[in-house]
Amino acid sequence: MITRLPEKHITIAGIDKIVPTLKDALHVIESAEMFLGVIGTYISFIRGPSRTGDVQGITTIPMHGAKEVHLVLVDDWRSKIIGSDFEDILYCMNCSGCFFSCPISFEAVISFGKAFKGGVGIVKTAFMYGLEEAVAAGLFMCTECGSCKQNCPGEIDIPSMIEKLRVEAIEKGLVMPPHEAIVKSIKENNNPLERPKEERQAWFES
Repeated sequence: MITRLPEKHITIAGIDKIVPTLKDALHVIESAEMFLGVIGTYISFIRGPSRTGDVQGITTIPMHGAKEVHLVLVDDWRSKIIGSDFEDILYCMNCSGCFFSCPISFEAVISFGKAFKGGVGIVKTAFMYGLEEAVAAGLFMCTECGSCKQNCPGEIDIPSMIEKLRVEAIEKGLVMPPHEAIVKSIKENNNPLERPKEERQAWFES
C-alpha cells in the first residue's frame, strides 16, 4: 500500500543492488527469504508510474498508484573497492546469514560491526568509516572459523577479507586497547600479564 497511495514513489538503493535480469532479482529475493523470512506476497515489482491496459486494451498512465517514480542510486564507498580484493563484498544482500552463524556476533552483539553487524559488517565498516573504526568495532574479535562464508548465499570469503584488513591495521599500528596493554606489558615486564616478574614470582612463592 505504501507504494500505491502516495503520488510520488522514491526509492533509494546502493549501486550494488543493481542486477542484470529479472531472474537474478528473483534469485536474490529467494536467498534473502531463507534468512529474513521475506514473504512473497509482500514483494512488488515497480517498473515506473502505475499503468493499466485493461480499459479497451489502451495503456493508461498513471492509473491506481504513484504518478511519479524516482530511483536514487547511492555510490558512497562502493565503487572504490571495484577491482580490489574486497570486490565480492558488493554481492552482499544484507540477509544476515553471516551474523546469525557467527559465534562472536552473539557474544558481542553491541560490537562487531558498526553500520552492519557480523563479519560482513566489519568489512563494510572499514570502507564506510575507516580502518580505525573497523578495529574499534571488532576487527580482531573474529575467530576466522569460516561459518560466515559457509552460510553466505553469495559464498563471500569474509574471513580472508578480515585477515587482509588485520594485516593492514597492524601495519598502521592499529590494535584494540587490550592488545595494546599486552604489547606494553611485554615491553615493560617481559610478559603479557601486566605484572613485573618479581611480583608474579612472589605471588607463586606465597
